[in-house]
Amino acid sequence: MGLTIGLTIGLTLGGALDLVAHPVSLTTAQLTVGTEQISLRLEVMPEDLVLFHEVGGDAKGEISIEALRKASSRHEPWLLERFVLLDDEGMRLSGKVVSVNTDALVGDTMAQEELMEHRVVYHFEFPLHRETSLLTVV
Repeated sequence: MGLTIGLTIGLTLGGALDLVAHPVSLTTAQLTVGTEQISLRLEVMPEDLVLFHEVGGDAKGEISIEALRKASSRHEPWLLERFVLLDDEGMRLSGKVVSVNTDALVGDTMAQEELMEHRVVYHFEFPLHRETSLLTVV
């Protein structure tokens, strides 16, 4: 038996980047807490891939799907580094990537105005090596 928690995470970006539609990243997270592991599902907008990995577009604002797919791979360790789970002793839990679904990245290019309409879905697992009475999301 597990507990599922849904979160919407907002990050404010610092600094100026090209192709910035707005300086906030919204990611939807779903944590499923079990006795042996925590499963994390993150839905990330392709816009985040552009902003955080500086994926450039062409003169018409079109962004290469191939470049977005490459950025989605670079985004895996980036997410693991920044999505922090702590146990009841304040110890960080180590996670691993289980899968990444980039099915929403179709065609050859994506227009800049479409970047917030699609999602790349990441699945992570955080093994629990002992029982914990508290989890903190940082």
